[in-house]
Amino acid sequence: ELMKVNTLFPSKTEGGETRGGLVLLKLKRLSSHNELILKVSYEDRNGNDAIVESEIELEGEEAEFFANTGIRKGVLLSRYASLLIDWIIDEREHDDWVRPWKPMVNDEIGIPMPPPIEPMLGKWERQSMPLTVSEEYEALFEEFTEYFKAEMEAIGDDALERELEVLDLLD
Repeated sequence: ELMKVNTLFPSKTEGGETRGGLVLLKLKRLSSHNELILKVSYEDRNGNDAIVESEIELEGEEAEFFANTGIRKGVLLSRYASLLIDWIIDEREHDDWVRPWKPMVNDEIGIPMPPPIEPMLGKWERQSMPLTVSEEYEALFEEFTEYFKAEMEAIGDDALERELEVLDLLD
């Protein structure tokens, strides 16, 4: 079992578009096999159990393959959020360090999933500090902004302009 979600709510579809929840899993290759069997089991609102199983052939797919623009947008926003969280963690952790230091985001591993944050205060509290963007992250934000613009154009969603404005402030 890779993941368990206790409750999911359907998203409303308007004009052929669905805006709402998306479950993304980042998988790590553990073998040379190119097949993946994805099995989803659920209980509908009437109490009926159902199982849906699909065999996915990964061979021949590009490194970046998206079945539709909704998934592509979800991956983009997931990377965007992970980059911002990694930046916040790195800047806080290295606030009193002498430069240089290496960000956890790099060309070799890309944008990693952020590590769990140990509570310092309450679960959602942190001490305030001045907004800081190190040279290392300025360069990362500049590079990510170009990727973000290209993805925004490929997706065709101008609502992503708000996130682009935040990136422009940071690089």
